[in-house]
Amino acid sequence: MKNILFVFLLCFGFLHAQEDYTKFVSEPKWVLKFAPRIFAPKITFEKIIDKNSSAGIDTRVHAFWLPQGLRLEGFYRRYFNDNAPFGFYIQPKVALGYFDYQIVDLKTNGLQVGGGFNLGGQFNIGINKAVIDVYAGFQWIAPVYFNQEPINNNNGLIAYGYNTIHYTLMALPLDIGIRFGIIRVRKVPLTETFENDGYY
Repeated sequence: MKNILFVFLLCFGFLHAQEDYTKFVSEPKWVLKFAPRIFAPKITFEKIIDKNSSAGIDTRVHAFWLPQGLRLEGFYRRYFNDNAPFGFYIQPKVALGYFDYQIVDLKTNGLQVGGGFNLGGQFNIGINKAVIDVYAGFQWIAPVYFNQEPINNNNGLIAYGYNTIHYTLMALPLDIGIRFGIIRVRKVPLTETFENDGYY
């Protein structure tokens, strides 16, 4: 009798465990990425909105070289498939930041204002929760200068020198890069996912 009861409890526990398992699935929640740049590291946080879109913020830091500054870039990302955050995407962005530099006889500070548009792809690498994000596009991050100091009393040289530094060291119009990161998932009830729309 004891053996029959033990077998019954064992089978019940196994079936119950199987039943609980099938009621929950893993759903992507957010992605945290880092661009391995020496002088301008970039940290990206991407929040999944639904099966084919996300939004987030890029933080680009200029702190280890001249000029110095910080720029925040808010973006919306639209994936071409129904498997966000994986696959190919388009991404418009807006940007706002500041800068401060003193190089030889160039000294100024101010704001960075602008936006851009990228195409890219994000995919799993190695382990299941690691991702690689490759992108390319264009951006126009215009400087708004404050406290400009004269350079040889020549206004033309001032504008040329400041703009050259800004667009070569801080905000190249051609935006190309690669980022590595990890994806955070959560367990959700099957009825709360996008399964009926083909998400899983």
